[in-house]
Amino acid sequence: MSDPSGPATASEPTPEPDRSRSTGLRHRVLAGGLIMSMVAVLVRASSFIAQLILGRLLFEDEFGLYALALSWVTIASAVRSVLRPVLIEAITNDPGEADRLFRTVLWTLAGLAVVGAASSPLIEAWFDEDGLARLLAPMFLLMPFQLAPTLGLARLSAAMDFGRVGRVEATAGLTRHGFTIAAAVAGLGPLSFVVGSAGAVVAEHGLVRRFLGTWPSYRPPELADVRMRARDWLAGDQTRRWVWLSAVALALGVAGDYLGASLFASAALVGVYFFAYQLTGALFVPMNLAASTVLVPAFARIDDQAVRRSSYLTTIRSLTVVGTLFFFALITVLGPLIHWLWDGKWDESIFAVVAFAAYAPIRLTHPCTQNVARACGYWALFVSDMILIGAVTFVTAAVGAWVGGLTSLVLFVIGGHLVVTISAAVRLSRRLSASAVDVVRTLLQP
Repeated sequence: MSDPSGPATASEPTPEPDRSRSTGLRHRVLAGGLIMSMVAVLVRASSFIAQLILGRLLFEDEFGLYALALSWVTIASAVRSVLRPVLIEAITNDPGEADRLFRTVLWTLAGLAVVGAASSPLIEAWFDEDGLARLLAPMFLLMPFQLAPTLGLARLSAAMDFGRVGRVEATAGLTRHGFTIAAAVAGLGPLSFVVGSAGAVVAEHGLVRRFLGTWPSYRPPELADVRMRARDWLAGDQTRRWVWLSAVALALGVAGDYLGASLFASAALVGVYFFAYQLTGALFVPMNLAASTVLVPAFARIDDQAVRRSSYLTTIRSLTVVGTLFFFALITVLGPLIHWLWDGKWDESIFAVVAFAAYAPIRLTHPCTQNVARACGYWALFVSDMILIGAVTFVTAAVGAWVGGLTSLVLFVIGGHLVVTISAAVRLSRRLSASAVDVVRTLLQP
């Protein structure tokens, strides 16, 4: 008679892996991607309508003044973009730690906002731009309020509730553009953008409160907790260090060109550059949001390196194909369309708009590369890329503005971004054991 604990157990069939969970996850990721893509299209459409109206109400120097102010306060949106996926991971592993990290970052940013607002007159004197301080001070003070809904959005993203995340983002975008237009009609000039940002903050807070049923804790962190985190930072707490380093680098990457160009160019020229970028490059912002919201939780759940590799290559191939079809179709009508929509007022921006649109298919892959690296835990690669794109954006814009006018500014910035985008994709492909040649071919030959 055989021992029931021996051979009988060995002869039992190996249970089949649970495929229902992976299938359900895949469906939720696909649904999330669809929702966030729809939100991106909606926000971009409303942004275009807003720019159509604002382009008639505001002038080049007013756009330039806002672009210069924006370059100083983009740290808020940068911290928000970098912090959300960190919070998503922390919520999954330790919700209490996510709350403590959020409050520490929030109140640190609040302190920076106060210092920045007080320094606004000095910044205005340095750039010799009248009205800059009146625009900068309220933008600085808005920074912590813009960050405040991030924890609630991270909780919704961690639960893969992309429908509600999309509603928050869409409502905030529509509110921002609506309030900006109303303020411009009222004659507030560049302050209209501040009014729009304040409206978006109120909308986000209200919806996050409604969906979660409670306010996240905004109380200041305890002194002992701050001291402990400072010691962790000095001892090499890489998560917090990466948050701030990558946030500063992202701020330079998003708005460093406005700051760099302002060192050598007039507010009017920077305004034309800003106007042109908003027509095409603003699509990268919702794309980055969609990538952060969907790719980070999805890739964080993938343990198989082969699956990560194939998913990354498929994603960037899809982005380049769709981007090429869309933007190259757009190029054929951009010049006449800009002339017709604004009665020749913004004809100077046509070259810049066409150049940004031609480069867009490759540029669209950069948020994907960054967020896949972040989701896979390749923080050194992610932060080094953020630092590189921030430094390159600032330097190329400054050099381009110094060399000549709008044409050299645009070409220098695009050239720098192209090098960084390809470099980031190649470095990630090596981590994923993919062929660098295949990645470059995918980027350049969709």
